[in-house]
Order: sequence, then structure tokens, then C-alpha cells
Amino acid sequence: MKFDFIIMEELKKIYPDAEIAVQDIKKTNISYKGLTIRENGNPLSPAINLDEYEKKYESGTPLEMIVSSIDSLYQEHKGDIDVVPEMTRENFLAHTTLKLINKDKNAEKMENTPYIEWADLIAIPVYMETKDGTSRSIVENNAVLNRLGITPEEALEAGKKSLQPRIGSLQKVLMSILSDSEQQDLKDVIDMTNPNEMYILSNPSKMFGAASVLDTETIAKVCDIMGDDVFIIPSSIHEVLVLAAADHDPKELCKIVHDVNTTCVRDDEVLSENVYLFDREQKIVKTCEPEIGLTEGNSHGL
Repeated sequence: MKFDFIIMEELKKIYPDAEIAVQDIKKTNISYKGLTIRENGNPLSPAINLDEYEKKYESGTPLEMIVSSIDSLYQEHKGDIDVVPEMTRENFLAHTTLKLINKDKNAEKMENTPYIEWADLIAIPVYMETKDGTSRSIVENNAVLNRLGITPEEALEAGKKSLQPRIGSLQKVLMSILSDSEQQDLKDVIDMTNPNEMYILSNPSKMFGAASVLDTETIAKVCDIMGDDVFIIPSSIHEVLVLAAADHDPKELCKIVHDVNTTCVRDDEVLSENVYLFDREQKIVKTCEPEIGLTEGNSHGL
């Protein structure tokens, strides 16, 4: 089991009702795994650098000592952050975007956070800011919005307006990051001239880009390019994959999604075990569940 999962499980014993997550923190010339503990609906938490603790764990430091140290550090700094003093209503709305998450796994969050439904997922408003090379996000629950005098409707509308869908060829993305020999290996196994290749749908920042699926017009344009309905594959909360529906078995795609989710995606970034079919004629999304297959859907999007 990965170190971050081990730590999250241990901290859950101490804070059973808290929302504990690990996310990539990027600062100028440095990046690390940051652990956050959010109690009592508090949208903010100090990000504790897990990389340093992982090194200690690998060098033989007992797990109990590491967990105790992390807990002490969290207790020392959890009161350092406050959402209101540095933020105005206008600034907050200007930095609001949408984050797509799993509906069933976030049933409790739905009770105190505004959301938009999309198939078996929901999009929630999130304050997103990058300052001095550091990115931070704040879930805009009702308590935060009330303190800033923002209605749920205003937060969701600001989030919709912030979406900047970007779609690119998966092959081109891979080619841009591979060495010459690796590029040749890729060409040997993939038909680089295939018009029905796979695409990545995200946003310019590559943060919470999966919410771009709410932009129905962008999905419809991809359908026009491919001349077909498309399957939408939930890669993570940051992006989805899009491919032509022809010659693809949705149940097989679900198996692939499951394998990727269990081996390559952190638990807190998993969207769903399902895949989705966008019907370009009806402009509706149909959900494909692993054991059931396609089910009729409703119109979703902006």
C-alpha cells in the first residue's frame, strides 16, 4: 500500500469525521504531496508535506511516531488560516471555478454545498488561486458563501463562466513528453493517422479540468470532428478522455477505467467506475455501468 494511503488510514482513526486528502502542491521550484485535514466542514487546512515523512518512514522511523508528528503539526497550524480577512466577495467570485466529483462518495458534502448534477457526478464551486507559484483551492460550502454574502446560485454561475474547455490529441500530448526512441515505440503500436484517436478534455491550468464536460457545445464539436457519438472516460478530477463510440464496447471500457482507478489514480481524485456516452443527436449523456451497460440519460450541461 502506498505511503500516503497508509497515513490517511491512520489519521482516519484519529479524525473519523474529517475529510482527509492528499494532493500535489506546486510552488516555485518545488512540488510535493500535501496532506490536508478538514474538520467540521472547514474548507481550509494547512498542507503538510508528506514527502519528508515518507523519507523518514523508508529510513525506518516507526509509523506511530510519524503519525503523531503529523497530528502535532496539524494541531499547531490548523488555526493559522482564515478565509475571510484577505478576500472580498468580488475577488472570491472572480476566482471561482467548478470541480467535478462523485455524487455517491460526497453525499454528505451535498447537504451543505451547492452543486450541479451531471450523470452520477456533481460539479461543486471551488475557489482556486495561484499566487507566487503556489496553488490552493477552497470548497465553497454554504458556510463560506454566507460569510462572504454570496448566494449558491451566484457561486455556481461564476463557476460556469470560468470554464475554459481545452481539448487536445492524447497522441500529441504523449509525443511531446517522450524521448525520440519512446516516440518511435509509440508509433509502432499506435496508428498516428487514425482520425478516431483519443482526445484529452481539460482546461488551461490542468486543475479540476474534468468539469469541462459540462460544456455541451464543446462535446458536440468533438462529435462533429469524429462524425460519431463519443464515449467520455473519467480519467480523474483533472481531465477526461474522449473517443469515438464506434467499435468500442462500453463494458470493456468500464473494466479499463476500473483497472486504472485502482492502480494509477489516487482515491481522492477518482471520479467514477462508469463511462458515459454522449448522444450527439439528442444531446444527452447516457451512463454505462460495468454490470448493467448503457442506461438512458437526461440532458446535462450548461
